This record gives sequence, structure tokens and C-alpha cells, in this order.
Amino acid sequence: NPRAGQELHPMSNFTRIMNRASRMGVRMASTGFEKEAQFLTSTRIQRARLDWPAGDKPSAKSFPSIASIDVAYKIQNAAIAGSQKDLGKVVGWKVGASNEKAINALQLKEPFRGPLFGNYVVSNKNAETPTSLHWDDLGSALVAAELEFCFRLGKPLPARSTPYSEDEVWDAVSEVIPAIEIAATRAPAIVPLKPESINSAVADFALHGALILGTPVKASSVARQSLPGVAARLELV
Repeated sequence: NPRAGQELHPMSNFTRIMNRASRMGVRMASTGFEKEAQFLTSTRIQRARLDWPAGDKPSAKSFPSIASIDVAYKIQNAAIAGSQKDLGKVVGWKVGASNEKAINALQLKEPFRGPLFGNYVVSNKNAETPTSLHWDDLGSALVAAELEFCFRLGKPLPARSTPYSEDEVWDAVSEVIPAIEIAATRAPAIVPLKPESINSAVADFALHGALILGTPVKASSVARQSLPGVAARLELV
């Protein structure tokens, strides 16, 4: 279940993904996919690159075959249960395919989610001080650097049969945080995302590389309807 103090992003389809998270929960029991989860975790730590798709003759450098989005989530859950020593605790969740156009293009039923591991989240509350991030330490292939809004929950949203309304979800948000997400993958051929690669991308930590958090703003001072129209600029030097 989504818990207080966790970050989630972005706001588009926020209520939708939160309701799914409440229905599914985060199961830490055995999923039957611990081998695949450990393989992807080790690949990330060792800075290895994987071949995708595996083809007729898979090797030690081949990305595991992911049959469905449900299998991808089981691999995620297995990684969460067994990799916190290496990757850090789960401190939040990312949301992907957060608009109808992306959902339809990837032939999904809803946005997808992925864990944010503590060892790959950097906080910078001083807007005047640059944040340094050593890409070589992430052990991944760079996909994109994206400007995002993160939402920190001030109270939990426990699982229930009735979907949460957007007002209820927003009432649980304590802070809005500008952020930069570094999207990454162990298998560069997965991107650009397409229907045949989306299951692999979700299993691969939903393409999460790292997250840099800026200065938090109290949610009570934010007009949520204005967030989609906020202009932003990212400069890479």
C-alpha cells in the first residue's frame, strides 16, 4: 500500500495509479521470480549491458523473457524483497505512461509503476547549489533526463474496495517536489518503448536510473490544476 513519506510522480493519472497500487499492494512474499530479479539487480550493480530480445539462443547476456505485465510486476516485487541491501529501501514509486496517448501507444490498460530505491535518490534542497551525480556509479545505459513533479504523501492510502477520488488522493499529499529523473535500462534496445518491449521495461525497474529531488513545496500552497501547464527548462552541461 502507498505509505506516508513516500514519493510518487507524476500527477497525470496520479489517482488512477494510486488506486491500482492500493488494490495490488506491495507483496514481499515469494513470487517465483527471484532468479530473474537477482539477475537484473546484479546486472545493474555490475554495470553490465544485456541483449534484447534474447532470440532463439539466449545467453548469459540476454534479457529474461517477460511474458506479461503481471510477470514484470512479480519480478519487481521479488527485487524489492531481495535487493534492498544493494539498492536501498523503496522510498517511493515512479509512474510511467501517464497519459492516454502513451497508454494506447504501448497497448496498456493503465499507467505502469516502478520502485524508487533509496540508494538512487538524491535530495538537493538548496536550489543555488548544483547536484553532482556520477553516472558510472549507476551501472545503467542512459535513456533520458526528464523534468518531473514528485508528490510526498503525508498520510497513508490503505487498500479498499472503493477507488479513491482525486480529491482524496490530493488530500493525502503533503509536499510537491520538482525533480529530475534519470531514466535508464540494462538493455538499450528496449527503447524507444513499444508494445513488444514494455513488459521488459517494467521488469527492469520501470526504466528507473536515479531521481534528483529539488526543494519541496507544501501541497496546501499548490494549485494542482496548474501543474500540467508549468513551464520548465533543463540544461545539460
